[in-house]
Amino acid sequence: MIRIAILASLISACASAQSEAPKLHDGFSWLTGCWELEDGSIREHWSAPEGEYMFGFAVNYHQGEPVFFEQLRIDPGAIPVLNAYPAGKGPSPFPMIESGEQSVVFANDQHDYPQRITYARQKDSLIATIALSDGGNLKTFDYRACAKD
Repeated sequence: MIRIAILASLISACASAQSEAPKLHDGFSWLTGCWELEDGSIREHWSAPEGEYMFGFAVNYHQGEPVFFEQLRIDPGAIPVLNAYPAGKGPSPFPMIESGEQSVVFANDQHDYPQRITYARQKDSLIATIALSDGGNLKTFDYRACAKD
């Protein structure tokens, strides 16, 4: 009887530990939300739905009209991968090469441009950069939380 009680306790503890295992998006929760440039020319949205994947999309605007979109997905795994679908084409995979408490770097040296994508949360801002692997052709996007519509 004691063995059964110990076994039941161990099974319960293992099941509890598995159900409390962090999801991929738990580590990137600082990225979730709607982000936009101050002039409103680019908006990027990230959500952390139930499950293992994070989904995002970006829309570029010119004179208030959408002119470009990109779908994004961060896949779970030993090394998370950002898959980009510019204008719906792709995926272009960018494996994670660095991560911090509120930052992440994805890279793919085989991609034409960008080869490096970085996100970093700084207080109320989200700083995104794209560049070549050597740092050339660097573009920085200083996002703020989207204004309420």
